[in-house]
Amino acid sequence: MFTSPTRRKFFFQAGAAGLGLWAGSRRAQAEPPSEAVRIGMIGVGNQGTSNLKAFIKNVVAVCDVDSTRLATAKKLVETIGGKSCDAFGDFRRMLDRKDIDAVVVTTPDHWHALPTVLACQADKDVTARSRLA
Repeated sequence: MFTSPTRRKFFFQAGAAGLGLWAGSRRAQAEPPSEAVRIGMIGVGNQGTSNLKAFIKNVVAVCDVDSTRLATAKKLVETIGGKSCDAFGDFRRMLDRKDIDAVVVTTPDHWHALPTVLACQADKDVTARSRLA
């Protein structure tokens, strides 16, 4: 014989079901390391640092001609991002790395073209901009 559940039992079961769905979706969202996009940052000045912070969990390499900015960006990735980060003074050396999937070019406007074209030729996904919208 069917008996109606009490209100307390109904809310307990509904909460448990919701928790199960939530936990399952969180597990499904967990990205395996092989699926993570590895990003290289070209240009880490004022706007470049802002862009760096937006992608910090995926950044594996930084590049800038200014050694002070480069050291600051490397330290930022290693402290906030929690992993090691390579630093390059020449973006072409960074593009030689086969493990970098994408690059963000945040250089002055007249310097966007060359790193962007060479990154595309190196089979990298590229965004070249002064700032992220």
